[in-house]
Amino acid sequence: MRTRADIVAAARAWCGVPFRRDGRNWQGVDCAGLVIVVAWTIGLPAADVRSGRGDPDPREFMAAFGRQMDQVAPLDLARDGDVVLLLKPGELVHSAILSTRLGRRHIIHAYARLGCVLEEPLGTAWAASRRAAFAYRGVA
Repeated sequence: MRTRADIVAAARAWCGVPFRRDGRNWQGVDCAGLVIVVAWTIGLPAADVRSGRGDPDPREFMAAFGRQMDQVAPLDLARDGDVVLLLKPGELVHSAILSTRLGRRHIIHAYARLGCVLEEPLGTAWAASRRAAFAYRGVA
C-alpha cells in the first residue's frame, strides 16, 4: 500500500525539473502534469487532464481531479500528499501537492513564474487561494 510519505517523496524528486506547459516527463512538467506523474511514479492510476486548448477552466480541473481522487472537505483537513487546487484573482487555476518541512506547511508545484518544480512554504497568499483539496485513491 502506498503512503502519503511516498507521494511527498515522489513529488520532491521532481523539484528542479523545468516548467513546461503540457509537459509530462523529466524534460518538463506543468502543475497538473506534476500531480499526474507523481501518481504514475508510485504506481497509482491517473488520467491526464490536458485539454489541448490552452489554459484550463477551473471547473474542468475540479471535475477531472474529482473523477480520479476523493475530495477533501473542509480544506483544513487536507494532509501531506493531498492535492490542492489554487486560484488567485487574475491568475489561472493551479495545482500543488501538500507537504511539511521543518514543521511548516509547504506546497510542491510546477510554477511557471519561477520556471520549475519547487517546494515552498504555503504562505498567506497561497493559503488564501485554496479552492479545493483532493486525496489520491489507494493511499494509506
